[in-house]
Amino acid sequence: MVDKYALESKSSPLLRKILALLAEFNQSRQGIVFYNHIKQTLEDWEATQLKTVETYAGLINLLLDAFASQLPPDSVAATHIKLVQTCLTPPLSETELNLLKGSVEQAADILKHSCHVDAEAMNN
Repeated sequence: MVDKYALESKSSPLLRKILALLAEFNQSRQGIVFYNHIKQTLEDWEATQLKTVETYAGLINLLLDAFASQLPPDSVAATHIKLVQTCLTPPLSETELNLLKGSVEQAADILKHSCHVDAEAMNN
């Protein structure tokens, strides 16, 4: 048998709060059906959200790999990109996504600058 409390402890704080608000429905047979339906719907939604975040994190990792391949492996920019990639482990909160957005933008700026410097060096 699946441990109900173990499953709920793995869910997000928001899902646990909503289920706590609905706990009173578990007092009747109709309420239990209602509660379980809402619980399943919320768990499905949460799983979909996590898969979406994982997909975006994977895409960002691919782009960062492409950035990093253009840099010397021992450069500061390559190190920055590796650190950003380390932070791309789902689940990611909105705050983490915003911080990562800034880090990715910074990595892009570093890459632009390094490509600009490389182009100037090649012209000389």
